[in-house]
Amino acid sequence: MTISENRDSGPRLGRLIAASKIINSTLDLDRLLGLILETAAAGVGADRGTLYLMDASGKELWSKVLQGEGMVEIRLPLGTGLAGHVAQTGESIVIPDAYKDPRFHPGIDNRTGYRTRNMLCMPLKDKDGRIIGVFQFLNKKDGCFDRDDQDFIDALSAQAAVAIEYARMAQELVRNERLSAIGRMAGSVIHDFKSPMGTVRLYAEMLKTKLSDAADRELADEIVRQVDRFLSLAQDILDFTRGVSVAHFQEPSLGELMESFLHFVAKDLERNSVRLVRDIRFRGALRLDPGAMRRAFHNIVSNARDAMPQGGTLRVATAERDGCVCIEFADSGTGMSEEVRRRVGEPFFSSGKKQGTGLGMAMVKKILDDHRGTVEIESAPGAGTTVRLLLPLAPVA
Repeated sequence: MTISENRDSGPRLGRLIAASKIINSTLDLDRLLGLILETAAAGVGADRGTLYLMDASGKELWSKVLQGEGMVEIRLPLGTGLAGHVAQTGESIVIPDAYKDPRFHPGIDNRTGYRTRNMLCMPLKDKDGRIIGVFQFLNKKDGCFDRDDQDFIDALSAQAAVAIEYARMAQELVRNERLSAIGRMAGSVIHDFKSPMGTVRLYAEMLKTKLSDAADRELADEIVRQVDRFLSLAQDILDFTRGVSVAHFQEPSLGELMESFLHFVAKDLERNSVRLVRDIRFRGALRLDPGAMRRAFHNIVSNARDAMPQGGTLRVATAERDGCVCIEFADSGTGMSEEVRRRVGEPFFSSGKKQGTGLGMAMVKKILDDHRGTVEIESAPGAGTTVRLLLPLAPVA
């Protein structure tokens, strides 16, 4: 979160009490981060400031900055730059004259025309002393940043860290409630539709036995497959929202599994002007849950199709790689920004799609977790997206 604003208040203790009230006024994380930064910058008399938070991996800092008419997420590897150094070491850095200090890099000043005079960079620590973020302030209004400013940020940090923890807990409660609501809906759908769908499936199988034309029999088979897919998808959503993992491992030929799946989706892709390119190099047996893996494939292919509204190319490949089998889906679609790419896999996150639950890639990740596998995503705006599923060659326990 970044601001460029001056504020003035009364004595420092009064500011700290006021800051406490402001910080505890919201549970919305994005708004909270803005309030924390605004209050901290006002407390030390800074012209500008940035609040970085440690990401879940503990290897990067992230912040949101205003760019144009929207907010853009920026990332900073641990140990990189002043903020990265503070996050890694926990030490505070005060620079009274930026252009005389070799640790300061004027690149941003050169690009923006802003002139940095002095800086204060300090860790944000939780109640246990763990570093969860970094404050970075520029250009104290009167003079240079001093010990009094550091004491103020230290005192503010303890309150800010607690507020951030509560906001994250509130987000998790909302997420769980949404999952629970979708789970109840899925349970109702399965209960209400299972009987009529079973009847449709039975009639399609009976009809197939009475048809002599091969094309007509294939249509009857398609009805059966679509009914099975609908019921499986509803059950998948139900299991996901309940945190249930039920994998039925077998050792099918991956080549046969891929060919069967690609045959199933080929007509849909053709109707959407998407050219399917097959490059199936690994065809050996692999221990996996065929049904779950097909559903993962289908979510990925559906996303790829939607990313190519005017048509395009989808390349599907399999190959052995570093003790794993790599299953790759590469589309020529619209691609994703770095921020969207990082959030893919979060429950309920969807970008540029009017329909859907926002659970598709979250379920793909869950399926790969059950198989002790991983998901890799490469993408850039206008350059398409590549999704790689890496499955271990060794048997899954």
